[in-house]
Amino acid sequence: MESDWHTEDGKRSLEVGKEFERIVVSSMRNMGYTIDHIAEDPNRFFDGYDVLVEGNRIEIKSNSGIDDWGNPYHTFCVEKITKTGKPIGWSQGRSDAVVLVNIRTRTAYMYSAGKLKAWSVGKRTFPKNGADCFIMPHECAAAGYLKSWKLT
Repeated sequence: MESDWHTEDGKRSLEVGKEFERIVVSSMRNMGYTIDHIAEDPNRFFDGYDVLVEGNRIEIKSNSGIDDWGNPYHTFCVEKITKTGKPIGWSQGRSDAVVLVNIRTRTAYMYSAGKLKAWSVGKRTFPKNGADCFIMPHECAAAGYLKSWKLT
């Protein structure tokens, strides 16, 4: 399946992701972390992570946090395989941590990428907008939950 980056929905999705990536980077800088935002570099867009935080590779993903009827989710829909059939960076061991953002509550949840990868093995996936995803509860210790914080 081809990428949908050229479609209006694909462009909107990328922009929302970039917006929340910038918000997470800003909030982490405000917490005192030293950050290199490599996703802003077009030559590094496909490195499998978005930022370097004091030497740790972190991938940032965002979720709407609500369903089509406006009901809040208490879980994440985590993309594992892109709609082009490529594994997401964290699932290939290309990042050290993953930050999952609930857009509705403006909350960031950080997970160990290695533990998330191990936990996700064998989890039932389902297609969503052409990608393969699985469901995971917020603050799931078994999936490598590390910490969460509110975004401003």
